[in-house]
Amino acid sequence: MRHGLDADQFILAYQPKVDMRRGRVVGAEALVRWQHPQRGVLQPAAFIPLIEDHALVEHLDVWAVGEALRQAASWAAHRTPLPVSVNISPRTLLQPGFAGRLAAALQPHAQLGTPLLELEILESTAIDDLTQMAGVVGQCEALGVATALDDFGTGHASLTWLRELPVAALKLDRSFVRGLLHNDADRAIVQGILFMAQRLGRLVIAEGVESVAHGEALLSLGCTLGQGFAIARPMSPGEIPAWTTGFEGAPPWGRTEDITKPES
Repeated sequence: MRHGLDADQFILAYQPKVDMRRGRVVGAEALVRWQHPQRGVLQPAAFIPLIEDHALVEHLDVWAVGEALRQAASWAAHRTPLPVSVNISPRTLLQPGFAGRLAAALQPHAQLGTPLLELEILESTAIDDLTQMAGVVGQCEALGVATALDDFGTGHASLTWLRELPVAALKLDRSFVRGLLHNDADRAIVQGILFMAQRLGRLVIAEGVESVAHGEALLSLGCTLGQGFAIARPMSPGEIPAWTTGFEGAPPWGRTEDITKPES
């Protein structure tokens, strides 16, 4: 992997995040791919678990943040201002001086005057010092970089994380969204998370919106932000501007401001 990073074998694909109620694109998640010279294009599950506790995850995170910032700045300069969210490990966030390095990376794009970057904190490893992590999250927010808890409810993240970390949003895990249409337990869990998030002032973004029906079910519960195959599959950066125009011209759920609950 170190050789792959040095040889520019990694790329980012981008999956849009949308406001289903308003029919608007609100951002895109950067998803790393490894263009392996022998094994072909590898998905994150094939290599991320191997480096979760290794310094290489920090190198990959730094590369991904830099590449995502460059792409978001390019979109903004060409009138498609979409913030890009990047998955980042707690190990990287807790490295000394992380906020300072992030500020330096943001500085060349300050003249654009629009948020370019969001960070999604991976649950793959436990956080031993939540106080330290809360401080880093606060520093990121002060720089205009919003944070979210990724895959909430399935990994190490717990209600303690939700209570202690001043994140802006939760990513509702796809496993709960997938069961919304036929599983009462999943529906109850989604309702509970939405209620807690609303009371705590957090946004909720539903992952795994795999059909129009899933989106309709989420909207009926008051969850308006979504991401998944029913919206768009991950795509190359060059496809995003035209796709955005097409989606906003004819969103799958129409524009339903008047018939859904307030944004959660």
